[in-house]
Amino acid sequence: MRNGGDPVATASPDWLFGTITDSAVKELERRRGEITHVTPQSEPVTPERIMRYCEGIGDDNPLFYDDAYAASSRWGGIIAPPTFLHANSTFDIRTPRTPADPGDADPLPGVFAMVTGGRMVFERPLRPGDRVRSEGGLHRVVERRSQMSGRSLELISKHVFTNDRNELVATTYPSVFRMERGPIRESRKYLDIPLPTYTEAQMAEIYAAYEHEHLQRRGAEPRFWEHTEPGEDLIVLVKGPLTITNIIAYCQGWFAPGVYANRLQHLYLMNHPSSRLVNPETNIEDDIVAAHWDPYFAQQSGIPFPYDEGIMRVGWLAHLLTDWMGDDAFVRELTVSLRRPNLLNDVSWCTGTVTGRRRDDEDRPVVDIDLWVTNQRDEQSAIGTAIVELPLRHA
Repeated sequence: MRNGGDPVATASPDWLFGTITDSAVKELERRRGEITHVTPQSEPVTPERIMRYCEGIGDDNPLFYDDAYAASSRWGGIIAPPTFLHANSTFDIRTPRTPADPGDADPLPGVFAMVTGGRMVFERPLRPGDRVRSEGGLHRVVERRSQMSGRSLELISKHVFTNDRNELVATTYPSVFRMERGPIRESRKYLDIPLPTYTEAQMAEIYAAYEHEHLQRRGAEPRFWEHTEPGEDLIVLVKGPLTITNIIAYCQGWFAPGVYANRLQHLYLMNHPSSRLVNPETNIEDDIVAAHWDPYFAQQSGIPFPYDEGIMRVGWLAHLLTDWMGDDAFVRELTVSLRRPNLLNDVSWCTGTVTGRRRDDEDRPVVDIDLWVTNQRDEQSAIGTAIVELPLRHA
């Protein structure tokens, strides 16, 4: 109730019933290739921000937080893990008060959006003290049809990241699927999945894996290119069971956009209406990101329980690579396709295999890798590929 006792106005349920129209597709095609998102330089990267991100993906590699340890590596000091780029949108509490640019209005209001992965091409790591700037926009629009959602769109953006020395850090191509909620709910593809539970023996297996994973980390011992053969299996990392705490930890480490409280949240939602959801059962507003921990909002999109931020799994696969490859190697490319939601209580096992060894176009010694994430239902929730530059034994 407001101060005068009037009921809070119930928001339009349009966010539930958006449709993909020909005019929306035409508008998206018009925007393709435009630079529509340019950030100012971020605050300096700090060891604390890197550590917070690592905490969000469960990565305790000392290369990312221990000054003395990192000083003896080829980098001469702390660097950030590859997917720390996800945490480099500028954070400023003034942002919620700033109305969205009308030119950035979503042509697909009310159409469900789900991150589906993308490609990241890395040139150099980020270090403490670096300031990051990015620019980007819509790169490709791909129309698709699926049994689950009918007409859908894959929207692929392109973002270029540079540091304060105007050096190229990375170019990324994130992908988002836009799907109508009605067909997803009607298909019941995910709604009939029961909430996972585990026996004491199953949990003991997970705990044992956690307690011994650090012993697999290559660390300061170089993994030489000449000694790495196609067919070689990577290590295995376990993530989960996925809890709300895990999701919150990742959002804190990622500096998830749209996650504000009280007045700041209201002002942000007022100025960014495409991000505003209202639960008609309670008349309480929230941001679209709430579907990751609020069962009501998750179920309206055909997902039975809260689910992960998709890019969490991208970070997990990067963690797998950096533990396997050693401190003196460098991830050149990481491409991930998210195949299905990672649901509350799911356990994810991350691994991969070397598929090739070669010199790349710049004559760098690299290996090609296939990656995958498998859950407790024996489903692959993500697959991917990577290109990793390894040191030479006889350089």
